[in-house]
Amino acid sequence: MNNGGIEKLKRWTRAYLACVAFVDAQVGKVLDAIEKRDDSDNTIIIFTSDHGYHMGEKDYIFKLTPWEESVRVPLVVSGPGVAKGKESTTPVSLIDIFPTCLDYAEIEATHSLDGHSLKPLLENPSKGQWEGDDFSLSACGSQVKSELHQPALAQNQHFSIRTMQFRYIRCRNGEEELYDHFIDPNEWNNLSDSYSHNTVLKSMRKRLDNALVNAVK
Repeated sequence: MNNGGIEKLKRWTRAYLACVAFVDAQVGKVLDAIEKRDDSDNTIIIFTSDHGYHMGEKDYIFKLTPWEESVRVPLVVSGPGVAKGKESTTPVSLIDIFPTCLDYAEIEATHSLDGHSLKPLLENPSKGQWEGDDFSLSACGSQVKSELHQPALAQNQHFSIRTMQFRYIRCRNGEEELYDHFIDPNEWNNLSDSYSHNTVLKSMRKRLDNALVNAVK
């Protein structure tokens, strides 16, 4: 990268950090307001966001990729009954937030839900009885304009699934990527052509195929 490129990356990073700092300040205002309420001790707080930007990771800038840096989002929950200062490594999805809210509010769903309540994991992050899949699923790269409000066809998207240890990616052109997060958290070493990981690759393919079949039922 030449000097001009380095300077642009610095400006990009400064702008991103400024955005994060601004949002952080707004979150603080919300939390301060909640703490002043009489029912603050009986309030569940859920903090999450849109997916993030690459800041040079994997030699990429921006977002909308099937890699960890873009797909993973923050998910922090606090409130009565929630384990304090603990972290769960179970893969979950944003569609699990609504069932979680219903569970804590003791409200029955009026229709079938795609997600599952996070309450067991929030109360016991290491041993909670999780009813969902052992992976999270994401999709990106749709060629359908968002303004049309139309669901994208599977063949127009890149899919990425993440278990506790592995991330498997299937691009819309058929190319595949497989990463072992236990030894390669930055996803530099694509193991999709590794003979020793052939069993894992087949297992991850099956997970994705089943998830796509269930999604169109």
